[in-house]
Amino acid sequence: MPVLRGLAAEDWNRGTRAGTWVVRDIVAHLIDLTLRRVSFQRDGLVPPPPPCPIAGERDFVRFINSLNHDWVTVTRRFSPQVLTELFELASGDLADFFERTPLDGPGLFGVSWAGEMASAAGFDIGREFTELWHHQMQIRLAVGAPPLEDPRSRSMAASSLRTRSCGPDPSSSR
Repeated sequence: MPVLRGLAAEDWNRGTRAGTWVVRDIVAHLIDLTLRRVSFQRDGLVPPPPPCPIAGERDFVRFINSLNHDWVTVTRRFSPQVLTELFELASGDLADFFERTPLDGPGLFGVSWAGEMASAAGFDIGREFTELWHHQMQIRLAVGAPPLEDPRSRSMAASSLRTRSCGPDPSSSR
């Protein structure tokens, strides 16, 4: 949050490496990801069905891109302060939920880029952290902020991916 809170008004409209998205669009996207995850997984909301059948990867990508586009368009009506406050609230809720989630249980989503229709929670959460890390770096690069130095974030992401690829972290039994 310190990076977002420290941005000048013009920083929110800086171009990023995320195609046509500016900083505010990436923040809006992160809010959407976080609110959807909290709503679907923590709160048990059943996701509405896509408007068109998903017959393959191309249809899935089209559907996700449409969701992203719609949300980012709506949030262009929000101030940077509102975006920051929404992200702070939603990401805190998501972090609390993830900390209570057993990594060896079922994930909410299969990690499709790994060819899985169903994935363990640890791998699903690892995918989520990968996306969050990727987008926060796009913001940092756009505004000239230093890389994230939070060892807790790196440790959690590495631990969740290790759970998927190599079994439980052997150091966790110490």
